[in-house]
Amino acid sequence: MSNLYIDRTTGDEPAEPITRPGNRRSSRFWLATSLAVVAGASVIIGGVLVSRGNAQNRTISASANENVPAEANSEATSTTSNDRAAEQAIENWFVETSSIAAVPEGPTPRPSYYPTRRPVAPTHRPTYRIVPKPSYRPTSSQPTMRPTKRPSPLPTANTNTTCFTSSTYDEIDSDIALLKLTISNHIERSHFLGGIVRLAAHDFMDYDRFSSVPYGPDGCFDPNHDANMGLPQTVWCTSCLLRALYETKYKHISRADFWIASANAVIRQTSLNNTLDLKETFTWGRVDADSCPGSGDRVPSPAGCSEVEDTFLGRMGLEWVDAVALLGAHSIGRGSANVSNEQ
Repeated sequence: MSNLYIDRTTGDEPAEPITRPGNRRSSRFWLATSLAVVAGASVIIGGVLVSRGNAQNRTISASANENVPAEANSEATSTTSNDRAAEQAIENWFVETSSIAAVPEGPTPRPSYYPTRRPVAPTHRPTYRIVPKPSYRPTSSQPTMRPTKRPSPLPTANTNTTCFTSSTYDEIDSDIALLKLTISNHIERSHFLGGIVRLAAHDFMDYDRFSSVPYGPDGCFDPNHDANMGLPQTVWCTSCLLRALYETKYKHISRADFWIASANAVIRQTSLNNTLDLKETFTWGRVDADSCPGSGDRVPSPAGCSEVEDTFLGRMGLEWVDAVALLGAHSIGRGSANVSNEQ
């Protein structure tokens, strides 16, 4: 019943037990502490009284025995030092006892539910800088449709094409127009213009992308092949106007470049209102070949659409629109059995 409170107004015990503050262990702790304090105080008081009694006795003895020898005085001094040491020991014991008694014996404080923040050295975080996004723009404004420069397997010494400029292209166009005006006969004029286009076409239509000797526009054709009949007699002979123009003014560029530029000039001048200008699609740098044996066999024969498809689409790698343009080039000039073996 010691751990219950009694209702002093009625003298009855409460219906619910009321726990006295603290527990039995705490009560024993404070009881032991109180007894230790009382015992220590009693020892100190007793020690002080004993010390005072000894001091009075020493005073009386000193006054009564003033003539006591030095040995007796030495013993009295030693007794006084011993008493002081005893007092000091008692005081030290009391302090130690009080310190021990001050240590609580109750339950330890509840652990904190808030963890302490331990100092953590900051780490060097990686940089998450956003790198520039790759550009999806094409490297060039527009893809070029011009054919790439292809070195000929049989080059000649005439490879100086570094002087071909835009003005050179325009001069060739002007010179073709002047030569055209010197021909008064319209039949001969048509042969002259159509022969230039036929010469350039037969130069590049021997191209074979699957052959180790591809040929192509290399300023060379087989003059002895039936497919090229009329070219060495009326277009590229020693006294022909086109060859004379090349020999006297444009020999610093390749024959292949000169033939293509001349054919472009003819196409522009014979188109409606001169609107079909191919200058922007022209590229230079072709290399001439001294000879091209077997190239005439690659020129397509007029045997129908299958021959056109096999030559232009299969062997040369062109499209149908390119094939139609090449067939339309035959409308320039006129056919003649004496010139092209075709009437």
